[in-house]
Amino acid sequence: MSQLGINLIIIVNELQDKLNPLGIETSIIDLPQIAVIGGQSSGKSSVLESIVGKDFLPRGSGIVTRRPLVLQLINDQNNRQCKFHIFKYINIYNFNHILIAFGEFLHSPGKCFYDFNEIRDEITAETDREISDYKGISAKPINLKIYSPDVLDLTLVDLPGMTRVAVGNQPKDIEKMIENMIIEYISKDNCLILAVTAANQDLATSDALKLAHAVDPSGERTIGVLTKLDLMDAGTNARDILNGRHEIHLKRDFIGVINRSQKDIDDNKDIRKALSDERRFFIEHPAYGPDMADKMGIRYLQEYLQTELSNHIFKRLPPLKPKIQNKLDELNKKLETIELPLEDSDKERILAEAYEKMRSSFDAGVGGKAWLVSAEKLNGGTKINSLMNDTYAKEVNKMFYDDNRIRQCVGDIERYPQLRAVFSKFALDFVRESNKKCKSFVEHLVESEKSYMNTINEDFIKMIGNTTSRPIPDIQSIMSEKASKQSAVKSDWIKYKKDEYWFVLNDTTLSWYKNETQKDRKDKVDIKGATIKPVNGDLTLVINIAQKELLGKSSLELVFKSRPEMDKWRDWLEEVDGSHNNSSDNISISSQSSISYTPTTLNKTPQDVSYSAHLGAQVEEVKRLVDAYVVILKKKFKDGLPKLCQLELIDSTSKFIAVDFKVRIRQSYDSTGDIIGDDPDREVRIDLETQQTHYTEAIDIIDKFSHMKL
Repeated sequence: MSQLGINLIIIVNELQDKLNPLGIETSIIDLPQIAVIGGQSSGKSSVLESIVGKDFLPRGSGIVTRRPLVLQLINDQNNRQCKFHIFKYINIYNFNHILIAFGEFLHSPGKCFYDFNEIRDEITAETDREISDYKGISAKPINLKIYSPDVLDLTLVDLPGMTRVAVGNQPKDIEKMIENMIIEYISKDNCLILAVTAANQDLATSDALKLAHAVDPSGERTIGVLTKLDLMDAGTNARDILNGRHEIHLKRDFIGVINRSQKDIDDNKDIRKALSDERRFFIEHPAYGPDMADKMGIRYLQEYLQTELSNHIFKRLPPLKPKIQNKLDELNKKLETIELPLEDSDKERILAEAYEKMRSSFDAGVGGKAWLVSAEKLNGGTKINSLMNDTYAKEVNKMFYDDNRIRQCVGDIERYPQLRAVFSKFALDFVRESNKKCKSFVEHLVESEKSYMNTINEDFIKMIGNTTSRPIPDIQSIMSEKASKQSAVKSDWIKYKKDEYWFVLNDTTLSWYKNETQKDRKDKVDIKGATIKPVNGDLTLVINIAQKELLGKSSLELVFKSRPEMDKWRDWLEEVDGSHNNSSDNISISSQSSISYTPTTLNKTPQDVSYSAHLGAQVEEVKRLVDAYVVILKKKFKDGLPKLCQLELIDSTSKFIAVDFKVRIRQSYDSTGDIIGDDPDREVRIDLETQQTHYTEAIDIIDKFSHMKL
């Protein structure tokens, strides 16, 4: 590998370090890289550990890789040691002769891990810090640099192993989640795909090759790795596949490797010893060696990946600079729109402007006077007058008791959350105080009207005439008169035995005549104790006579002209010292029961109620007087309530905001800074400036490539 190729890989490593923390590396800036994918039983983790030469990846059942791991391998032949931990090993190693591999995480800069078991634990811990107890996955990568004399400069991205079944409390759609994450990485044109597949399974069923083919159907970007060649059935081998004689055509073809077995891992078999055994396997195997042995194994895979990655970077790196520059230009424009931190003089100016905006916003939106606004547009006082004169009971509630009205007035100071909160609090507190005061005045006004009915009011007299010439009837005397006439004669034309007769009900006696003069009486009955039964669906009442042995009649069937007429007679019969028989629809007339009201009588409309001529005139007179007085009250409330609300709510709040508002706020805070609060754009500015720094440094890193080419 040339020094240029190594430097190119170093450049991409530096770009990853600058861009990955921003969370944009995979979505905006498509860096050249190699993504490693494979099923959980494909041997993917063993391949990566063999490339590194150390056991460092989490192992276990289920999904152990739950976040992408950006693995940056750096060949260290210059005894570059981490000063943070070096003294721990002074008495163990002679640093003049022994080079020690160690790891360093981007999220813990300066902290070096010489114990690779601790690296495994830190990967698990950092994964849990991001995902917590949730057994899902996260697309946020973990960056790990490994410095070692035994590795080649190379960068790989280890993605979660593909699975088909959710285990334990993993999400039910874990398979789809992993697949989406993998596709997000490998669908980028600048990403090479290292698809790891076990040789003892059918290539057509390989999850890794299936996904790779979905995003790279031509096989331009896919590198195949066949593991577990030593576990194939006796008499079978992968020679044809390794030589390109298969249906899955990859431009970069397949490379075979031998992994450590589970027993080797449990026995802590040294990886160097495993690599030596792998070399011997390929040389001595009749199907692969010795002619194919030089292009098989982990060592060859390292060299091949390094060469392919450096060539890939050489082609793909130049177009990245314009993308990063465009993003940097966007950030610079955003920063230009954000104001710098405020000086004390600026804070006083902003506070004064906020007071004025608050006052003008309130007057324009709610508190204006009718004579100070345009006649063509309803706003301020005219808007309120319009609402009050229309349906004030409903609209006043909207206008005056809705806190959002005040909050809208402070909308112009949205940029300063603390200042907005202060203004809202003091304004709303005053409005609520005024609200209670206004409500108390309204209640007092209503009570005062209830306390005295002024029947000599000038408007009232004009509407009804002079009350001295037309005295107001006493309602109690009217009702007493009505009650005293309950025994009055009741009469009407009713059909009986196919002929119409003039029926008269007097006390408990029902008589009928041929005419209204009541001279030619046909007959009479005593209805005391009788029962009355209406005929369903007909205008007929059946009266069953209780004293038929005396009168010679057992029942009467009376047919009426209309339902109201029948109901009227039915009620009259009740009034003759009668009551209902609750066990049936019959009505029993009894001297021992009192008057009761049926659903029929209760549901009657005023038109159905019969009055005597004198009583009807008195009732109508009372109705006329009440209606007239209600008109007076309506006029008084319609005129007075808007004025009261304008004075106690609108005008008082407007005056408060113009005069006392700033005084109350000043008295409650020690300084202007406390009122306005912290710089509202501080966090946004810091975030944008951080991104600006990273993008600027990324451009500087890419510029190194131009100098290398020169």
